[in-house]
Parts: sequence; structure tokens; C-alpha cells
Amino acid sequence: MAQIKKFQTQIQEASTATELQNIVNSIEQFASDFEAESWIAEQKTMDALYALRDQAYNNMVHVP
Repeated sequence: MAQIKKFQTQIQEASTATELQNIVNSIEQFASDFEAESWIAEQKTMDALYALRDQAYNNMVHVP
């Protein structure tokens, strides 16, 4: 999914905790919208989105 690749790139390029928090917010909003649009969201996509969110949170400890 193109959006997942976009989130991956944003996480890799983020250099501050604020940028990462904004990405987390965007991922959570996208995931919420995705779930709302589809009664049966593909589990692999949801797992990937939440893994990316977790990666962004984890990266926060490594940036100013």
C-alpha cells in the first residue's frame, strides 16, 4: 500500500520527537479512517500500520 511506504519514509526522515508524534497521529487517523471505511479491514494492513506507529514511538528516544 502506497500510504504505508509514505509513512515508512516519513519515519526514517523524521529528526525530532515532534515530527514523529505528528506521524503517529497521522498513522492513527489513517488507521481509524481505514477501519471505518471497511467493516473487515485486512489484518495485515492494520498490523503494518500499528507496527509503523510503534516504530515511530520507539524512534522518539533517539532524536532530540
